[in-house]
Amino acid sequence: MMREDRSIFFERMSKPNLSRHNHSWLNQLKDRLDEAVGPNRNLYKELAEILGLSQESIYRRFRGDSAFTLGEIRAIGQHYPIDLTFLFAPHEVGHIGFSTFYTGPFNLDRFLSEVFSSISEVQDLRNTRLYCLAADIPIFRLLQYPSIAQFKAIYWSTLNTLEEASMPFQFDPNVVVPMAEEMTQAYHRLNVHEVWSVNTLRSTLSQIEYYVDNALVPNQNDVFLLYRDVKSLVADLFREGEEGAVLYKYGLALHNNAFLVDGEEVEELTFVVNSMNSLITKDKQMIEDFKSWLRMVLSRSIRLDAQSRKQKTFWLTELMWQIKVSYRDRLSETYQEMLE
Repeated sequence: MMREDRSIFFERMSKPNLSRHNHSWLNQLKDRLDEAVGPNRNLYKELAEILGLSQESIYRRFRGDSAFTLGEIRAIGQHYPIDLTFLFAPHEVGHIGFSTFYTGPFNLDRFLSEVFSSISEVQDLRNTRLYCLAADIPIFRLLQYPSIAQFKAIYWSTLNTLEEASMPFQFDPNVVVPMAEEMTQAYHRLNVHEVWSVNTLRSTLSQIEYYVDNALVPNQNDVFLLYRDVKSLVADLFREGEEGAVLYKYGLALHNNAFLVDGEEVEELTFVVNSMNSLITKDKQMIEDFKSWLRMVLSRSIRLDAQSRKQKTFWLTELMWQIKVSYRDRLSETYQEMLE
């Protein structure tokens, strides 16, 4: 496989078999690397330098004690002239895959198309639930609100670079975020169980605060629009009642967004990494492990539709207070009054 072809190969890479429990692919990878390196070089030392790991970490990966990440496999494939198509062979117990790995300019249309394709595949399945553990506000909710949707698009575009965010946000009412309506409608048609934690709203507020505090939101009206959209999103969340997603409040932090499709026809688990790159698995053991953890989270959560009106109001007030604390030193009194 030529270097140019490998570059294209990795850009399109999805659903490789990277299970650390399956030693056959590890052995194949080791054999190919031994052949590429030859007898006079130290493979483990070279890989440690390439991946920025210790040699012991490399030993652990080849033993199956810890897993190679897609980024590590990608770096290996770009450094050594080896064929990695064996990673896509069928696997009896499932697979682990990744969405397109974004290493260049972020393409919002392509990203949203991939997300929409994934959620559309779930819509017509029978007796299927989608469990959403929200470390950040789910993308399907954000897209309903024009200014916050545009803001997030700019924020996401900075995540695949090593530089700090530098692109200012300025709301343009003529810009329509692609597929926003279709994505939102598809989400609401699903049987969704959505878990919010103490940091779900705070995550988005922290992003807004960073932009405002670093003068990346150039005028007060745009700051106002961002906070207005966040307030509307939270208010709508509580208005949905029985017709919307089943909403839970978890008292501890969730550190990664996770989506579990649980149904008769398919079981699939997705962990979202930095909003753009995702680990996807159908591995039965991994899904069972996640379900055990999910049951623990739900057992320690408060289900909104099972609470009294007073308790619901208390949680709504708590979230609105987080928003107020965030904007009160960032908006003029005039704009604060417009929000209250």
